[in-house]
Amino acid sequence: MPKNFVRGYKTFDNYIKYSVGSVYTKKSPNAKGFTFCTTFSHIFDVDSKNPLQTKVAEIKAYGDVFAPTGINRFWRETTEIEIVKEITYAEIFEIENLSKMFSEYITKESKDDLQVTAEKLEALTEKIAHLPEKDRFVLCARFGIITGRPETFADIGNKFDISRERVRQLELRSVCNLMQGFNLKLRPTGIHPDLRRIHLKCN
Repeated sequence: MPKNFVRGYKTFDNYIKYSVGSVYTKKSPNAKGFTFCTTFSHIFDVDSKNPLQTKVAEIKAYGDVFAPTGINRFWRETTEIEIVKEITYAEIFEIENLSKMFSEYITKESKDDLQVTAEKLEALTEKIAHLPEKDRFVLCARFGIITGRPETFADIGNKFDISRERVRQLELRSVCNLMQGFNLKLRPTGIHPDLRRIHLKCN
């Protein structure tokens, strides 16, 4: 029977060795366990910004998962973790900047409080973090996240050896996926023309 787990993200000092797919345990339940965060956005403001000192991994936390005292509600501790995959700093950069861009199109209703808004932004970041790698790259390229210059369907298609139409489909699917479940409205000014076009097709 599969074990229950909590999905999360953990930073490691670069000198610590681990293998993707391996499970690690702290044998003594009284010893300090593995500390990790449960939302992707919380790795933006930790030591993970410095690739010379730290690395970041997506993990599954097993065993007795609990919230340590004295830190915010998105951090947990456990005695057993599995390394799912290592997250590169290029991926962190892409996800963080896509999150910032799309968060501008989440409008806060008058009844929303700051906590509700924060929860929406965290949920958006999680969705971006779990987009297929190719979908995320297409969005980054189309909106100029990586080079500062929006790329055409043809530019991106040449990189993946796929048609312009297939790139358009990937873009549409990705943005519709991100918009689903949120009250996303277009602002009258300052919106990327591609997002306006995609939004209209999603509705």
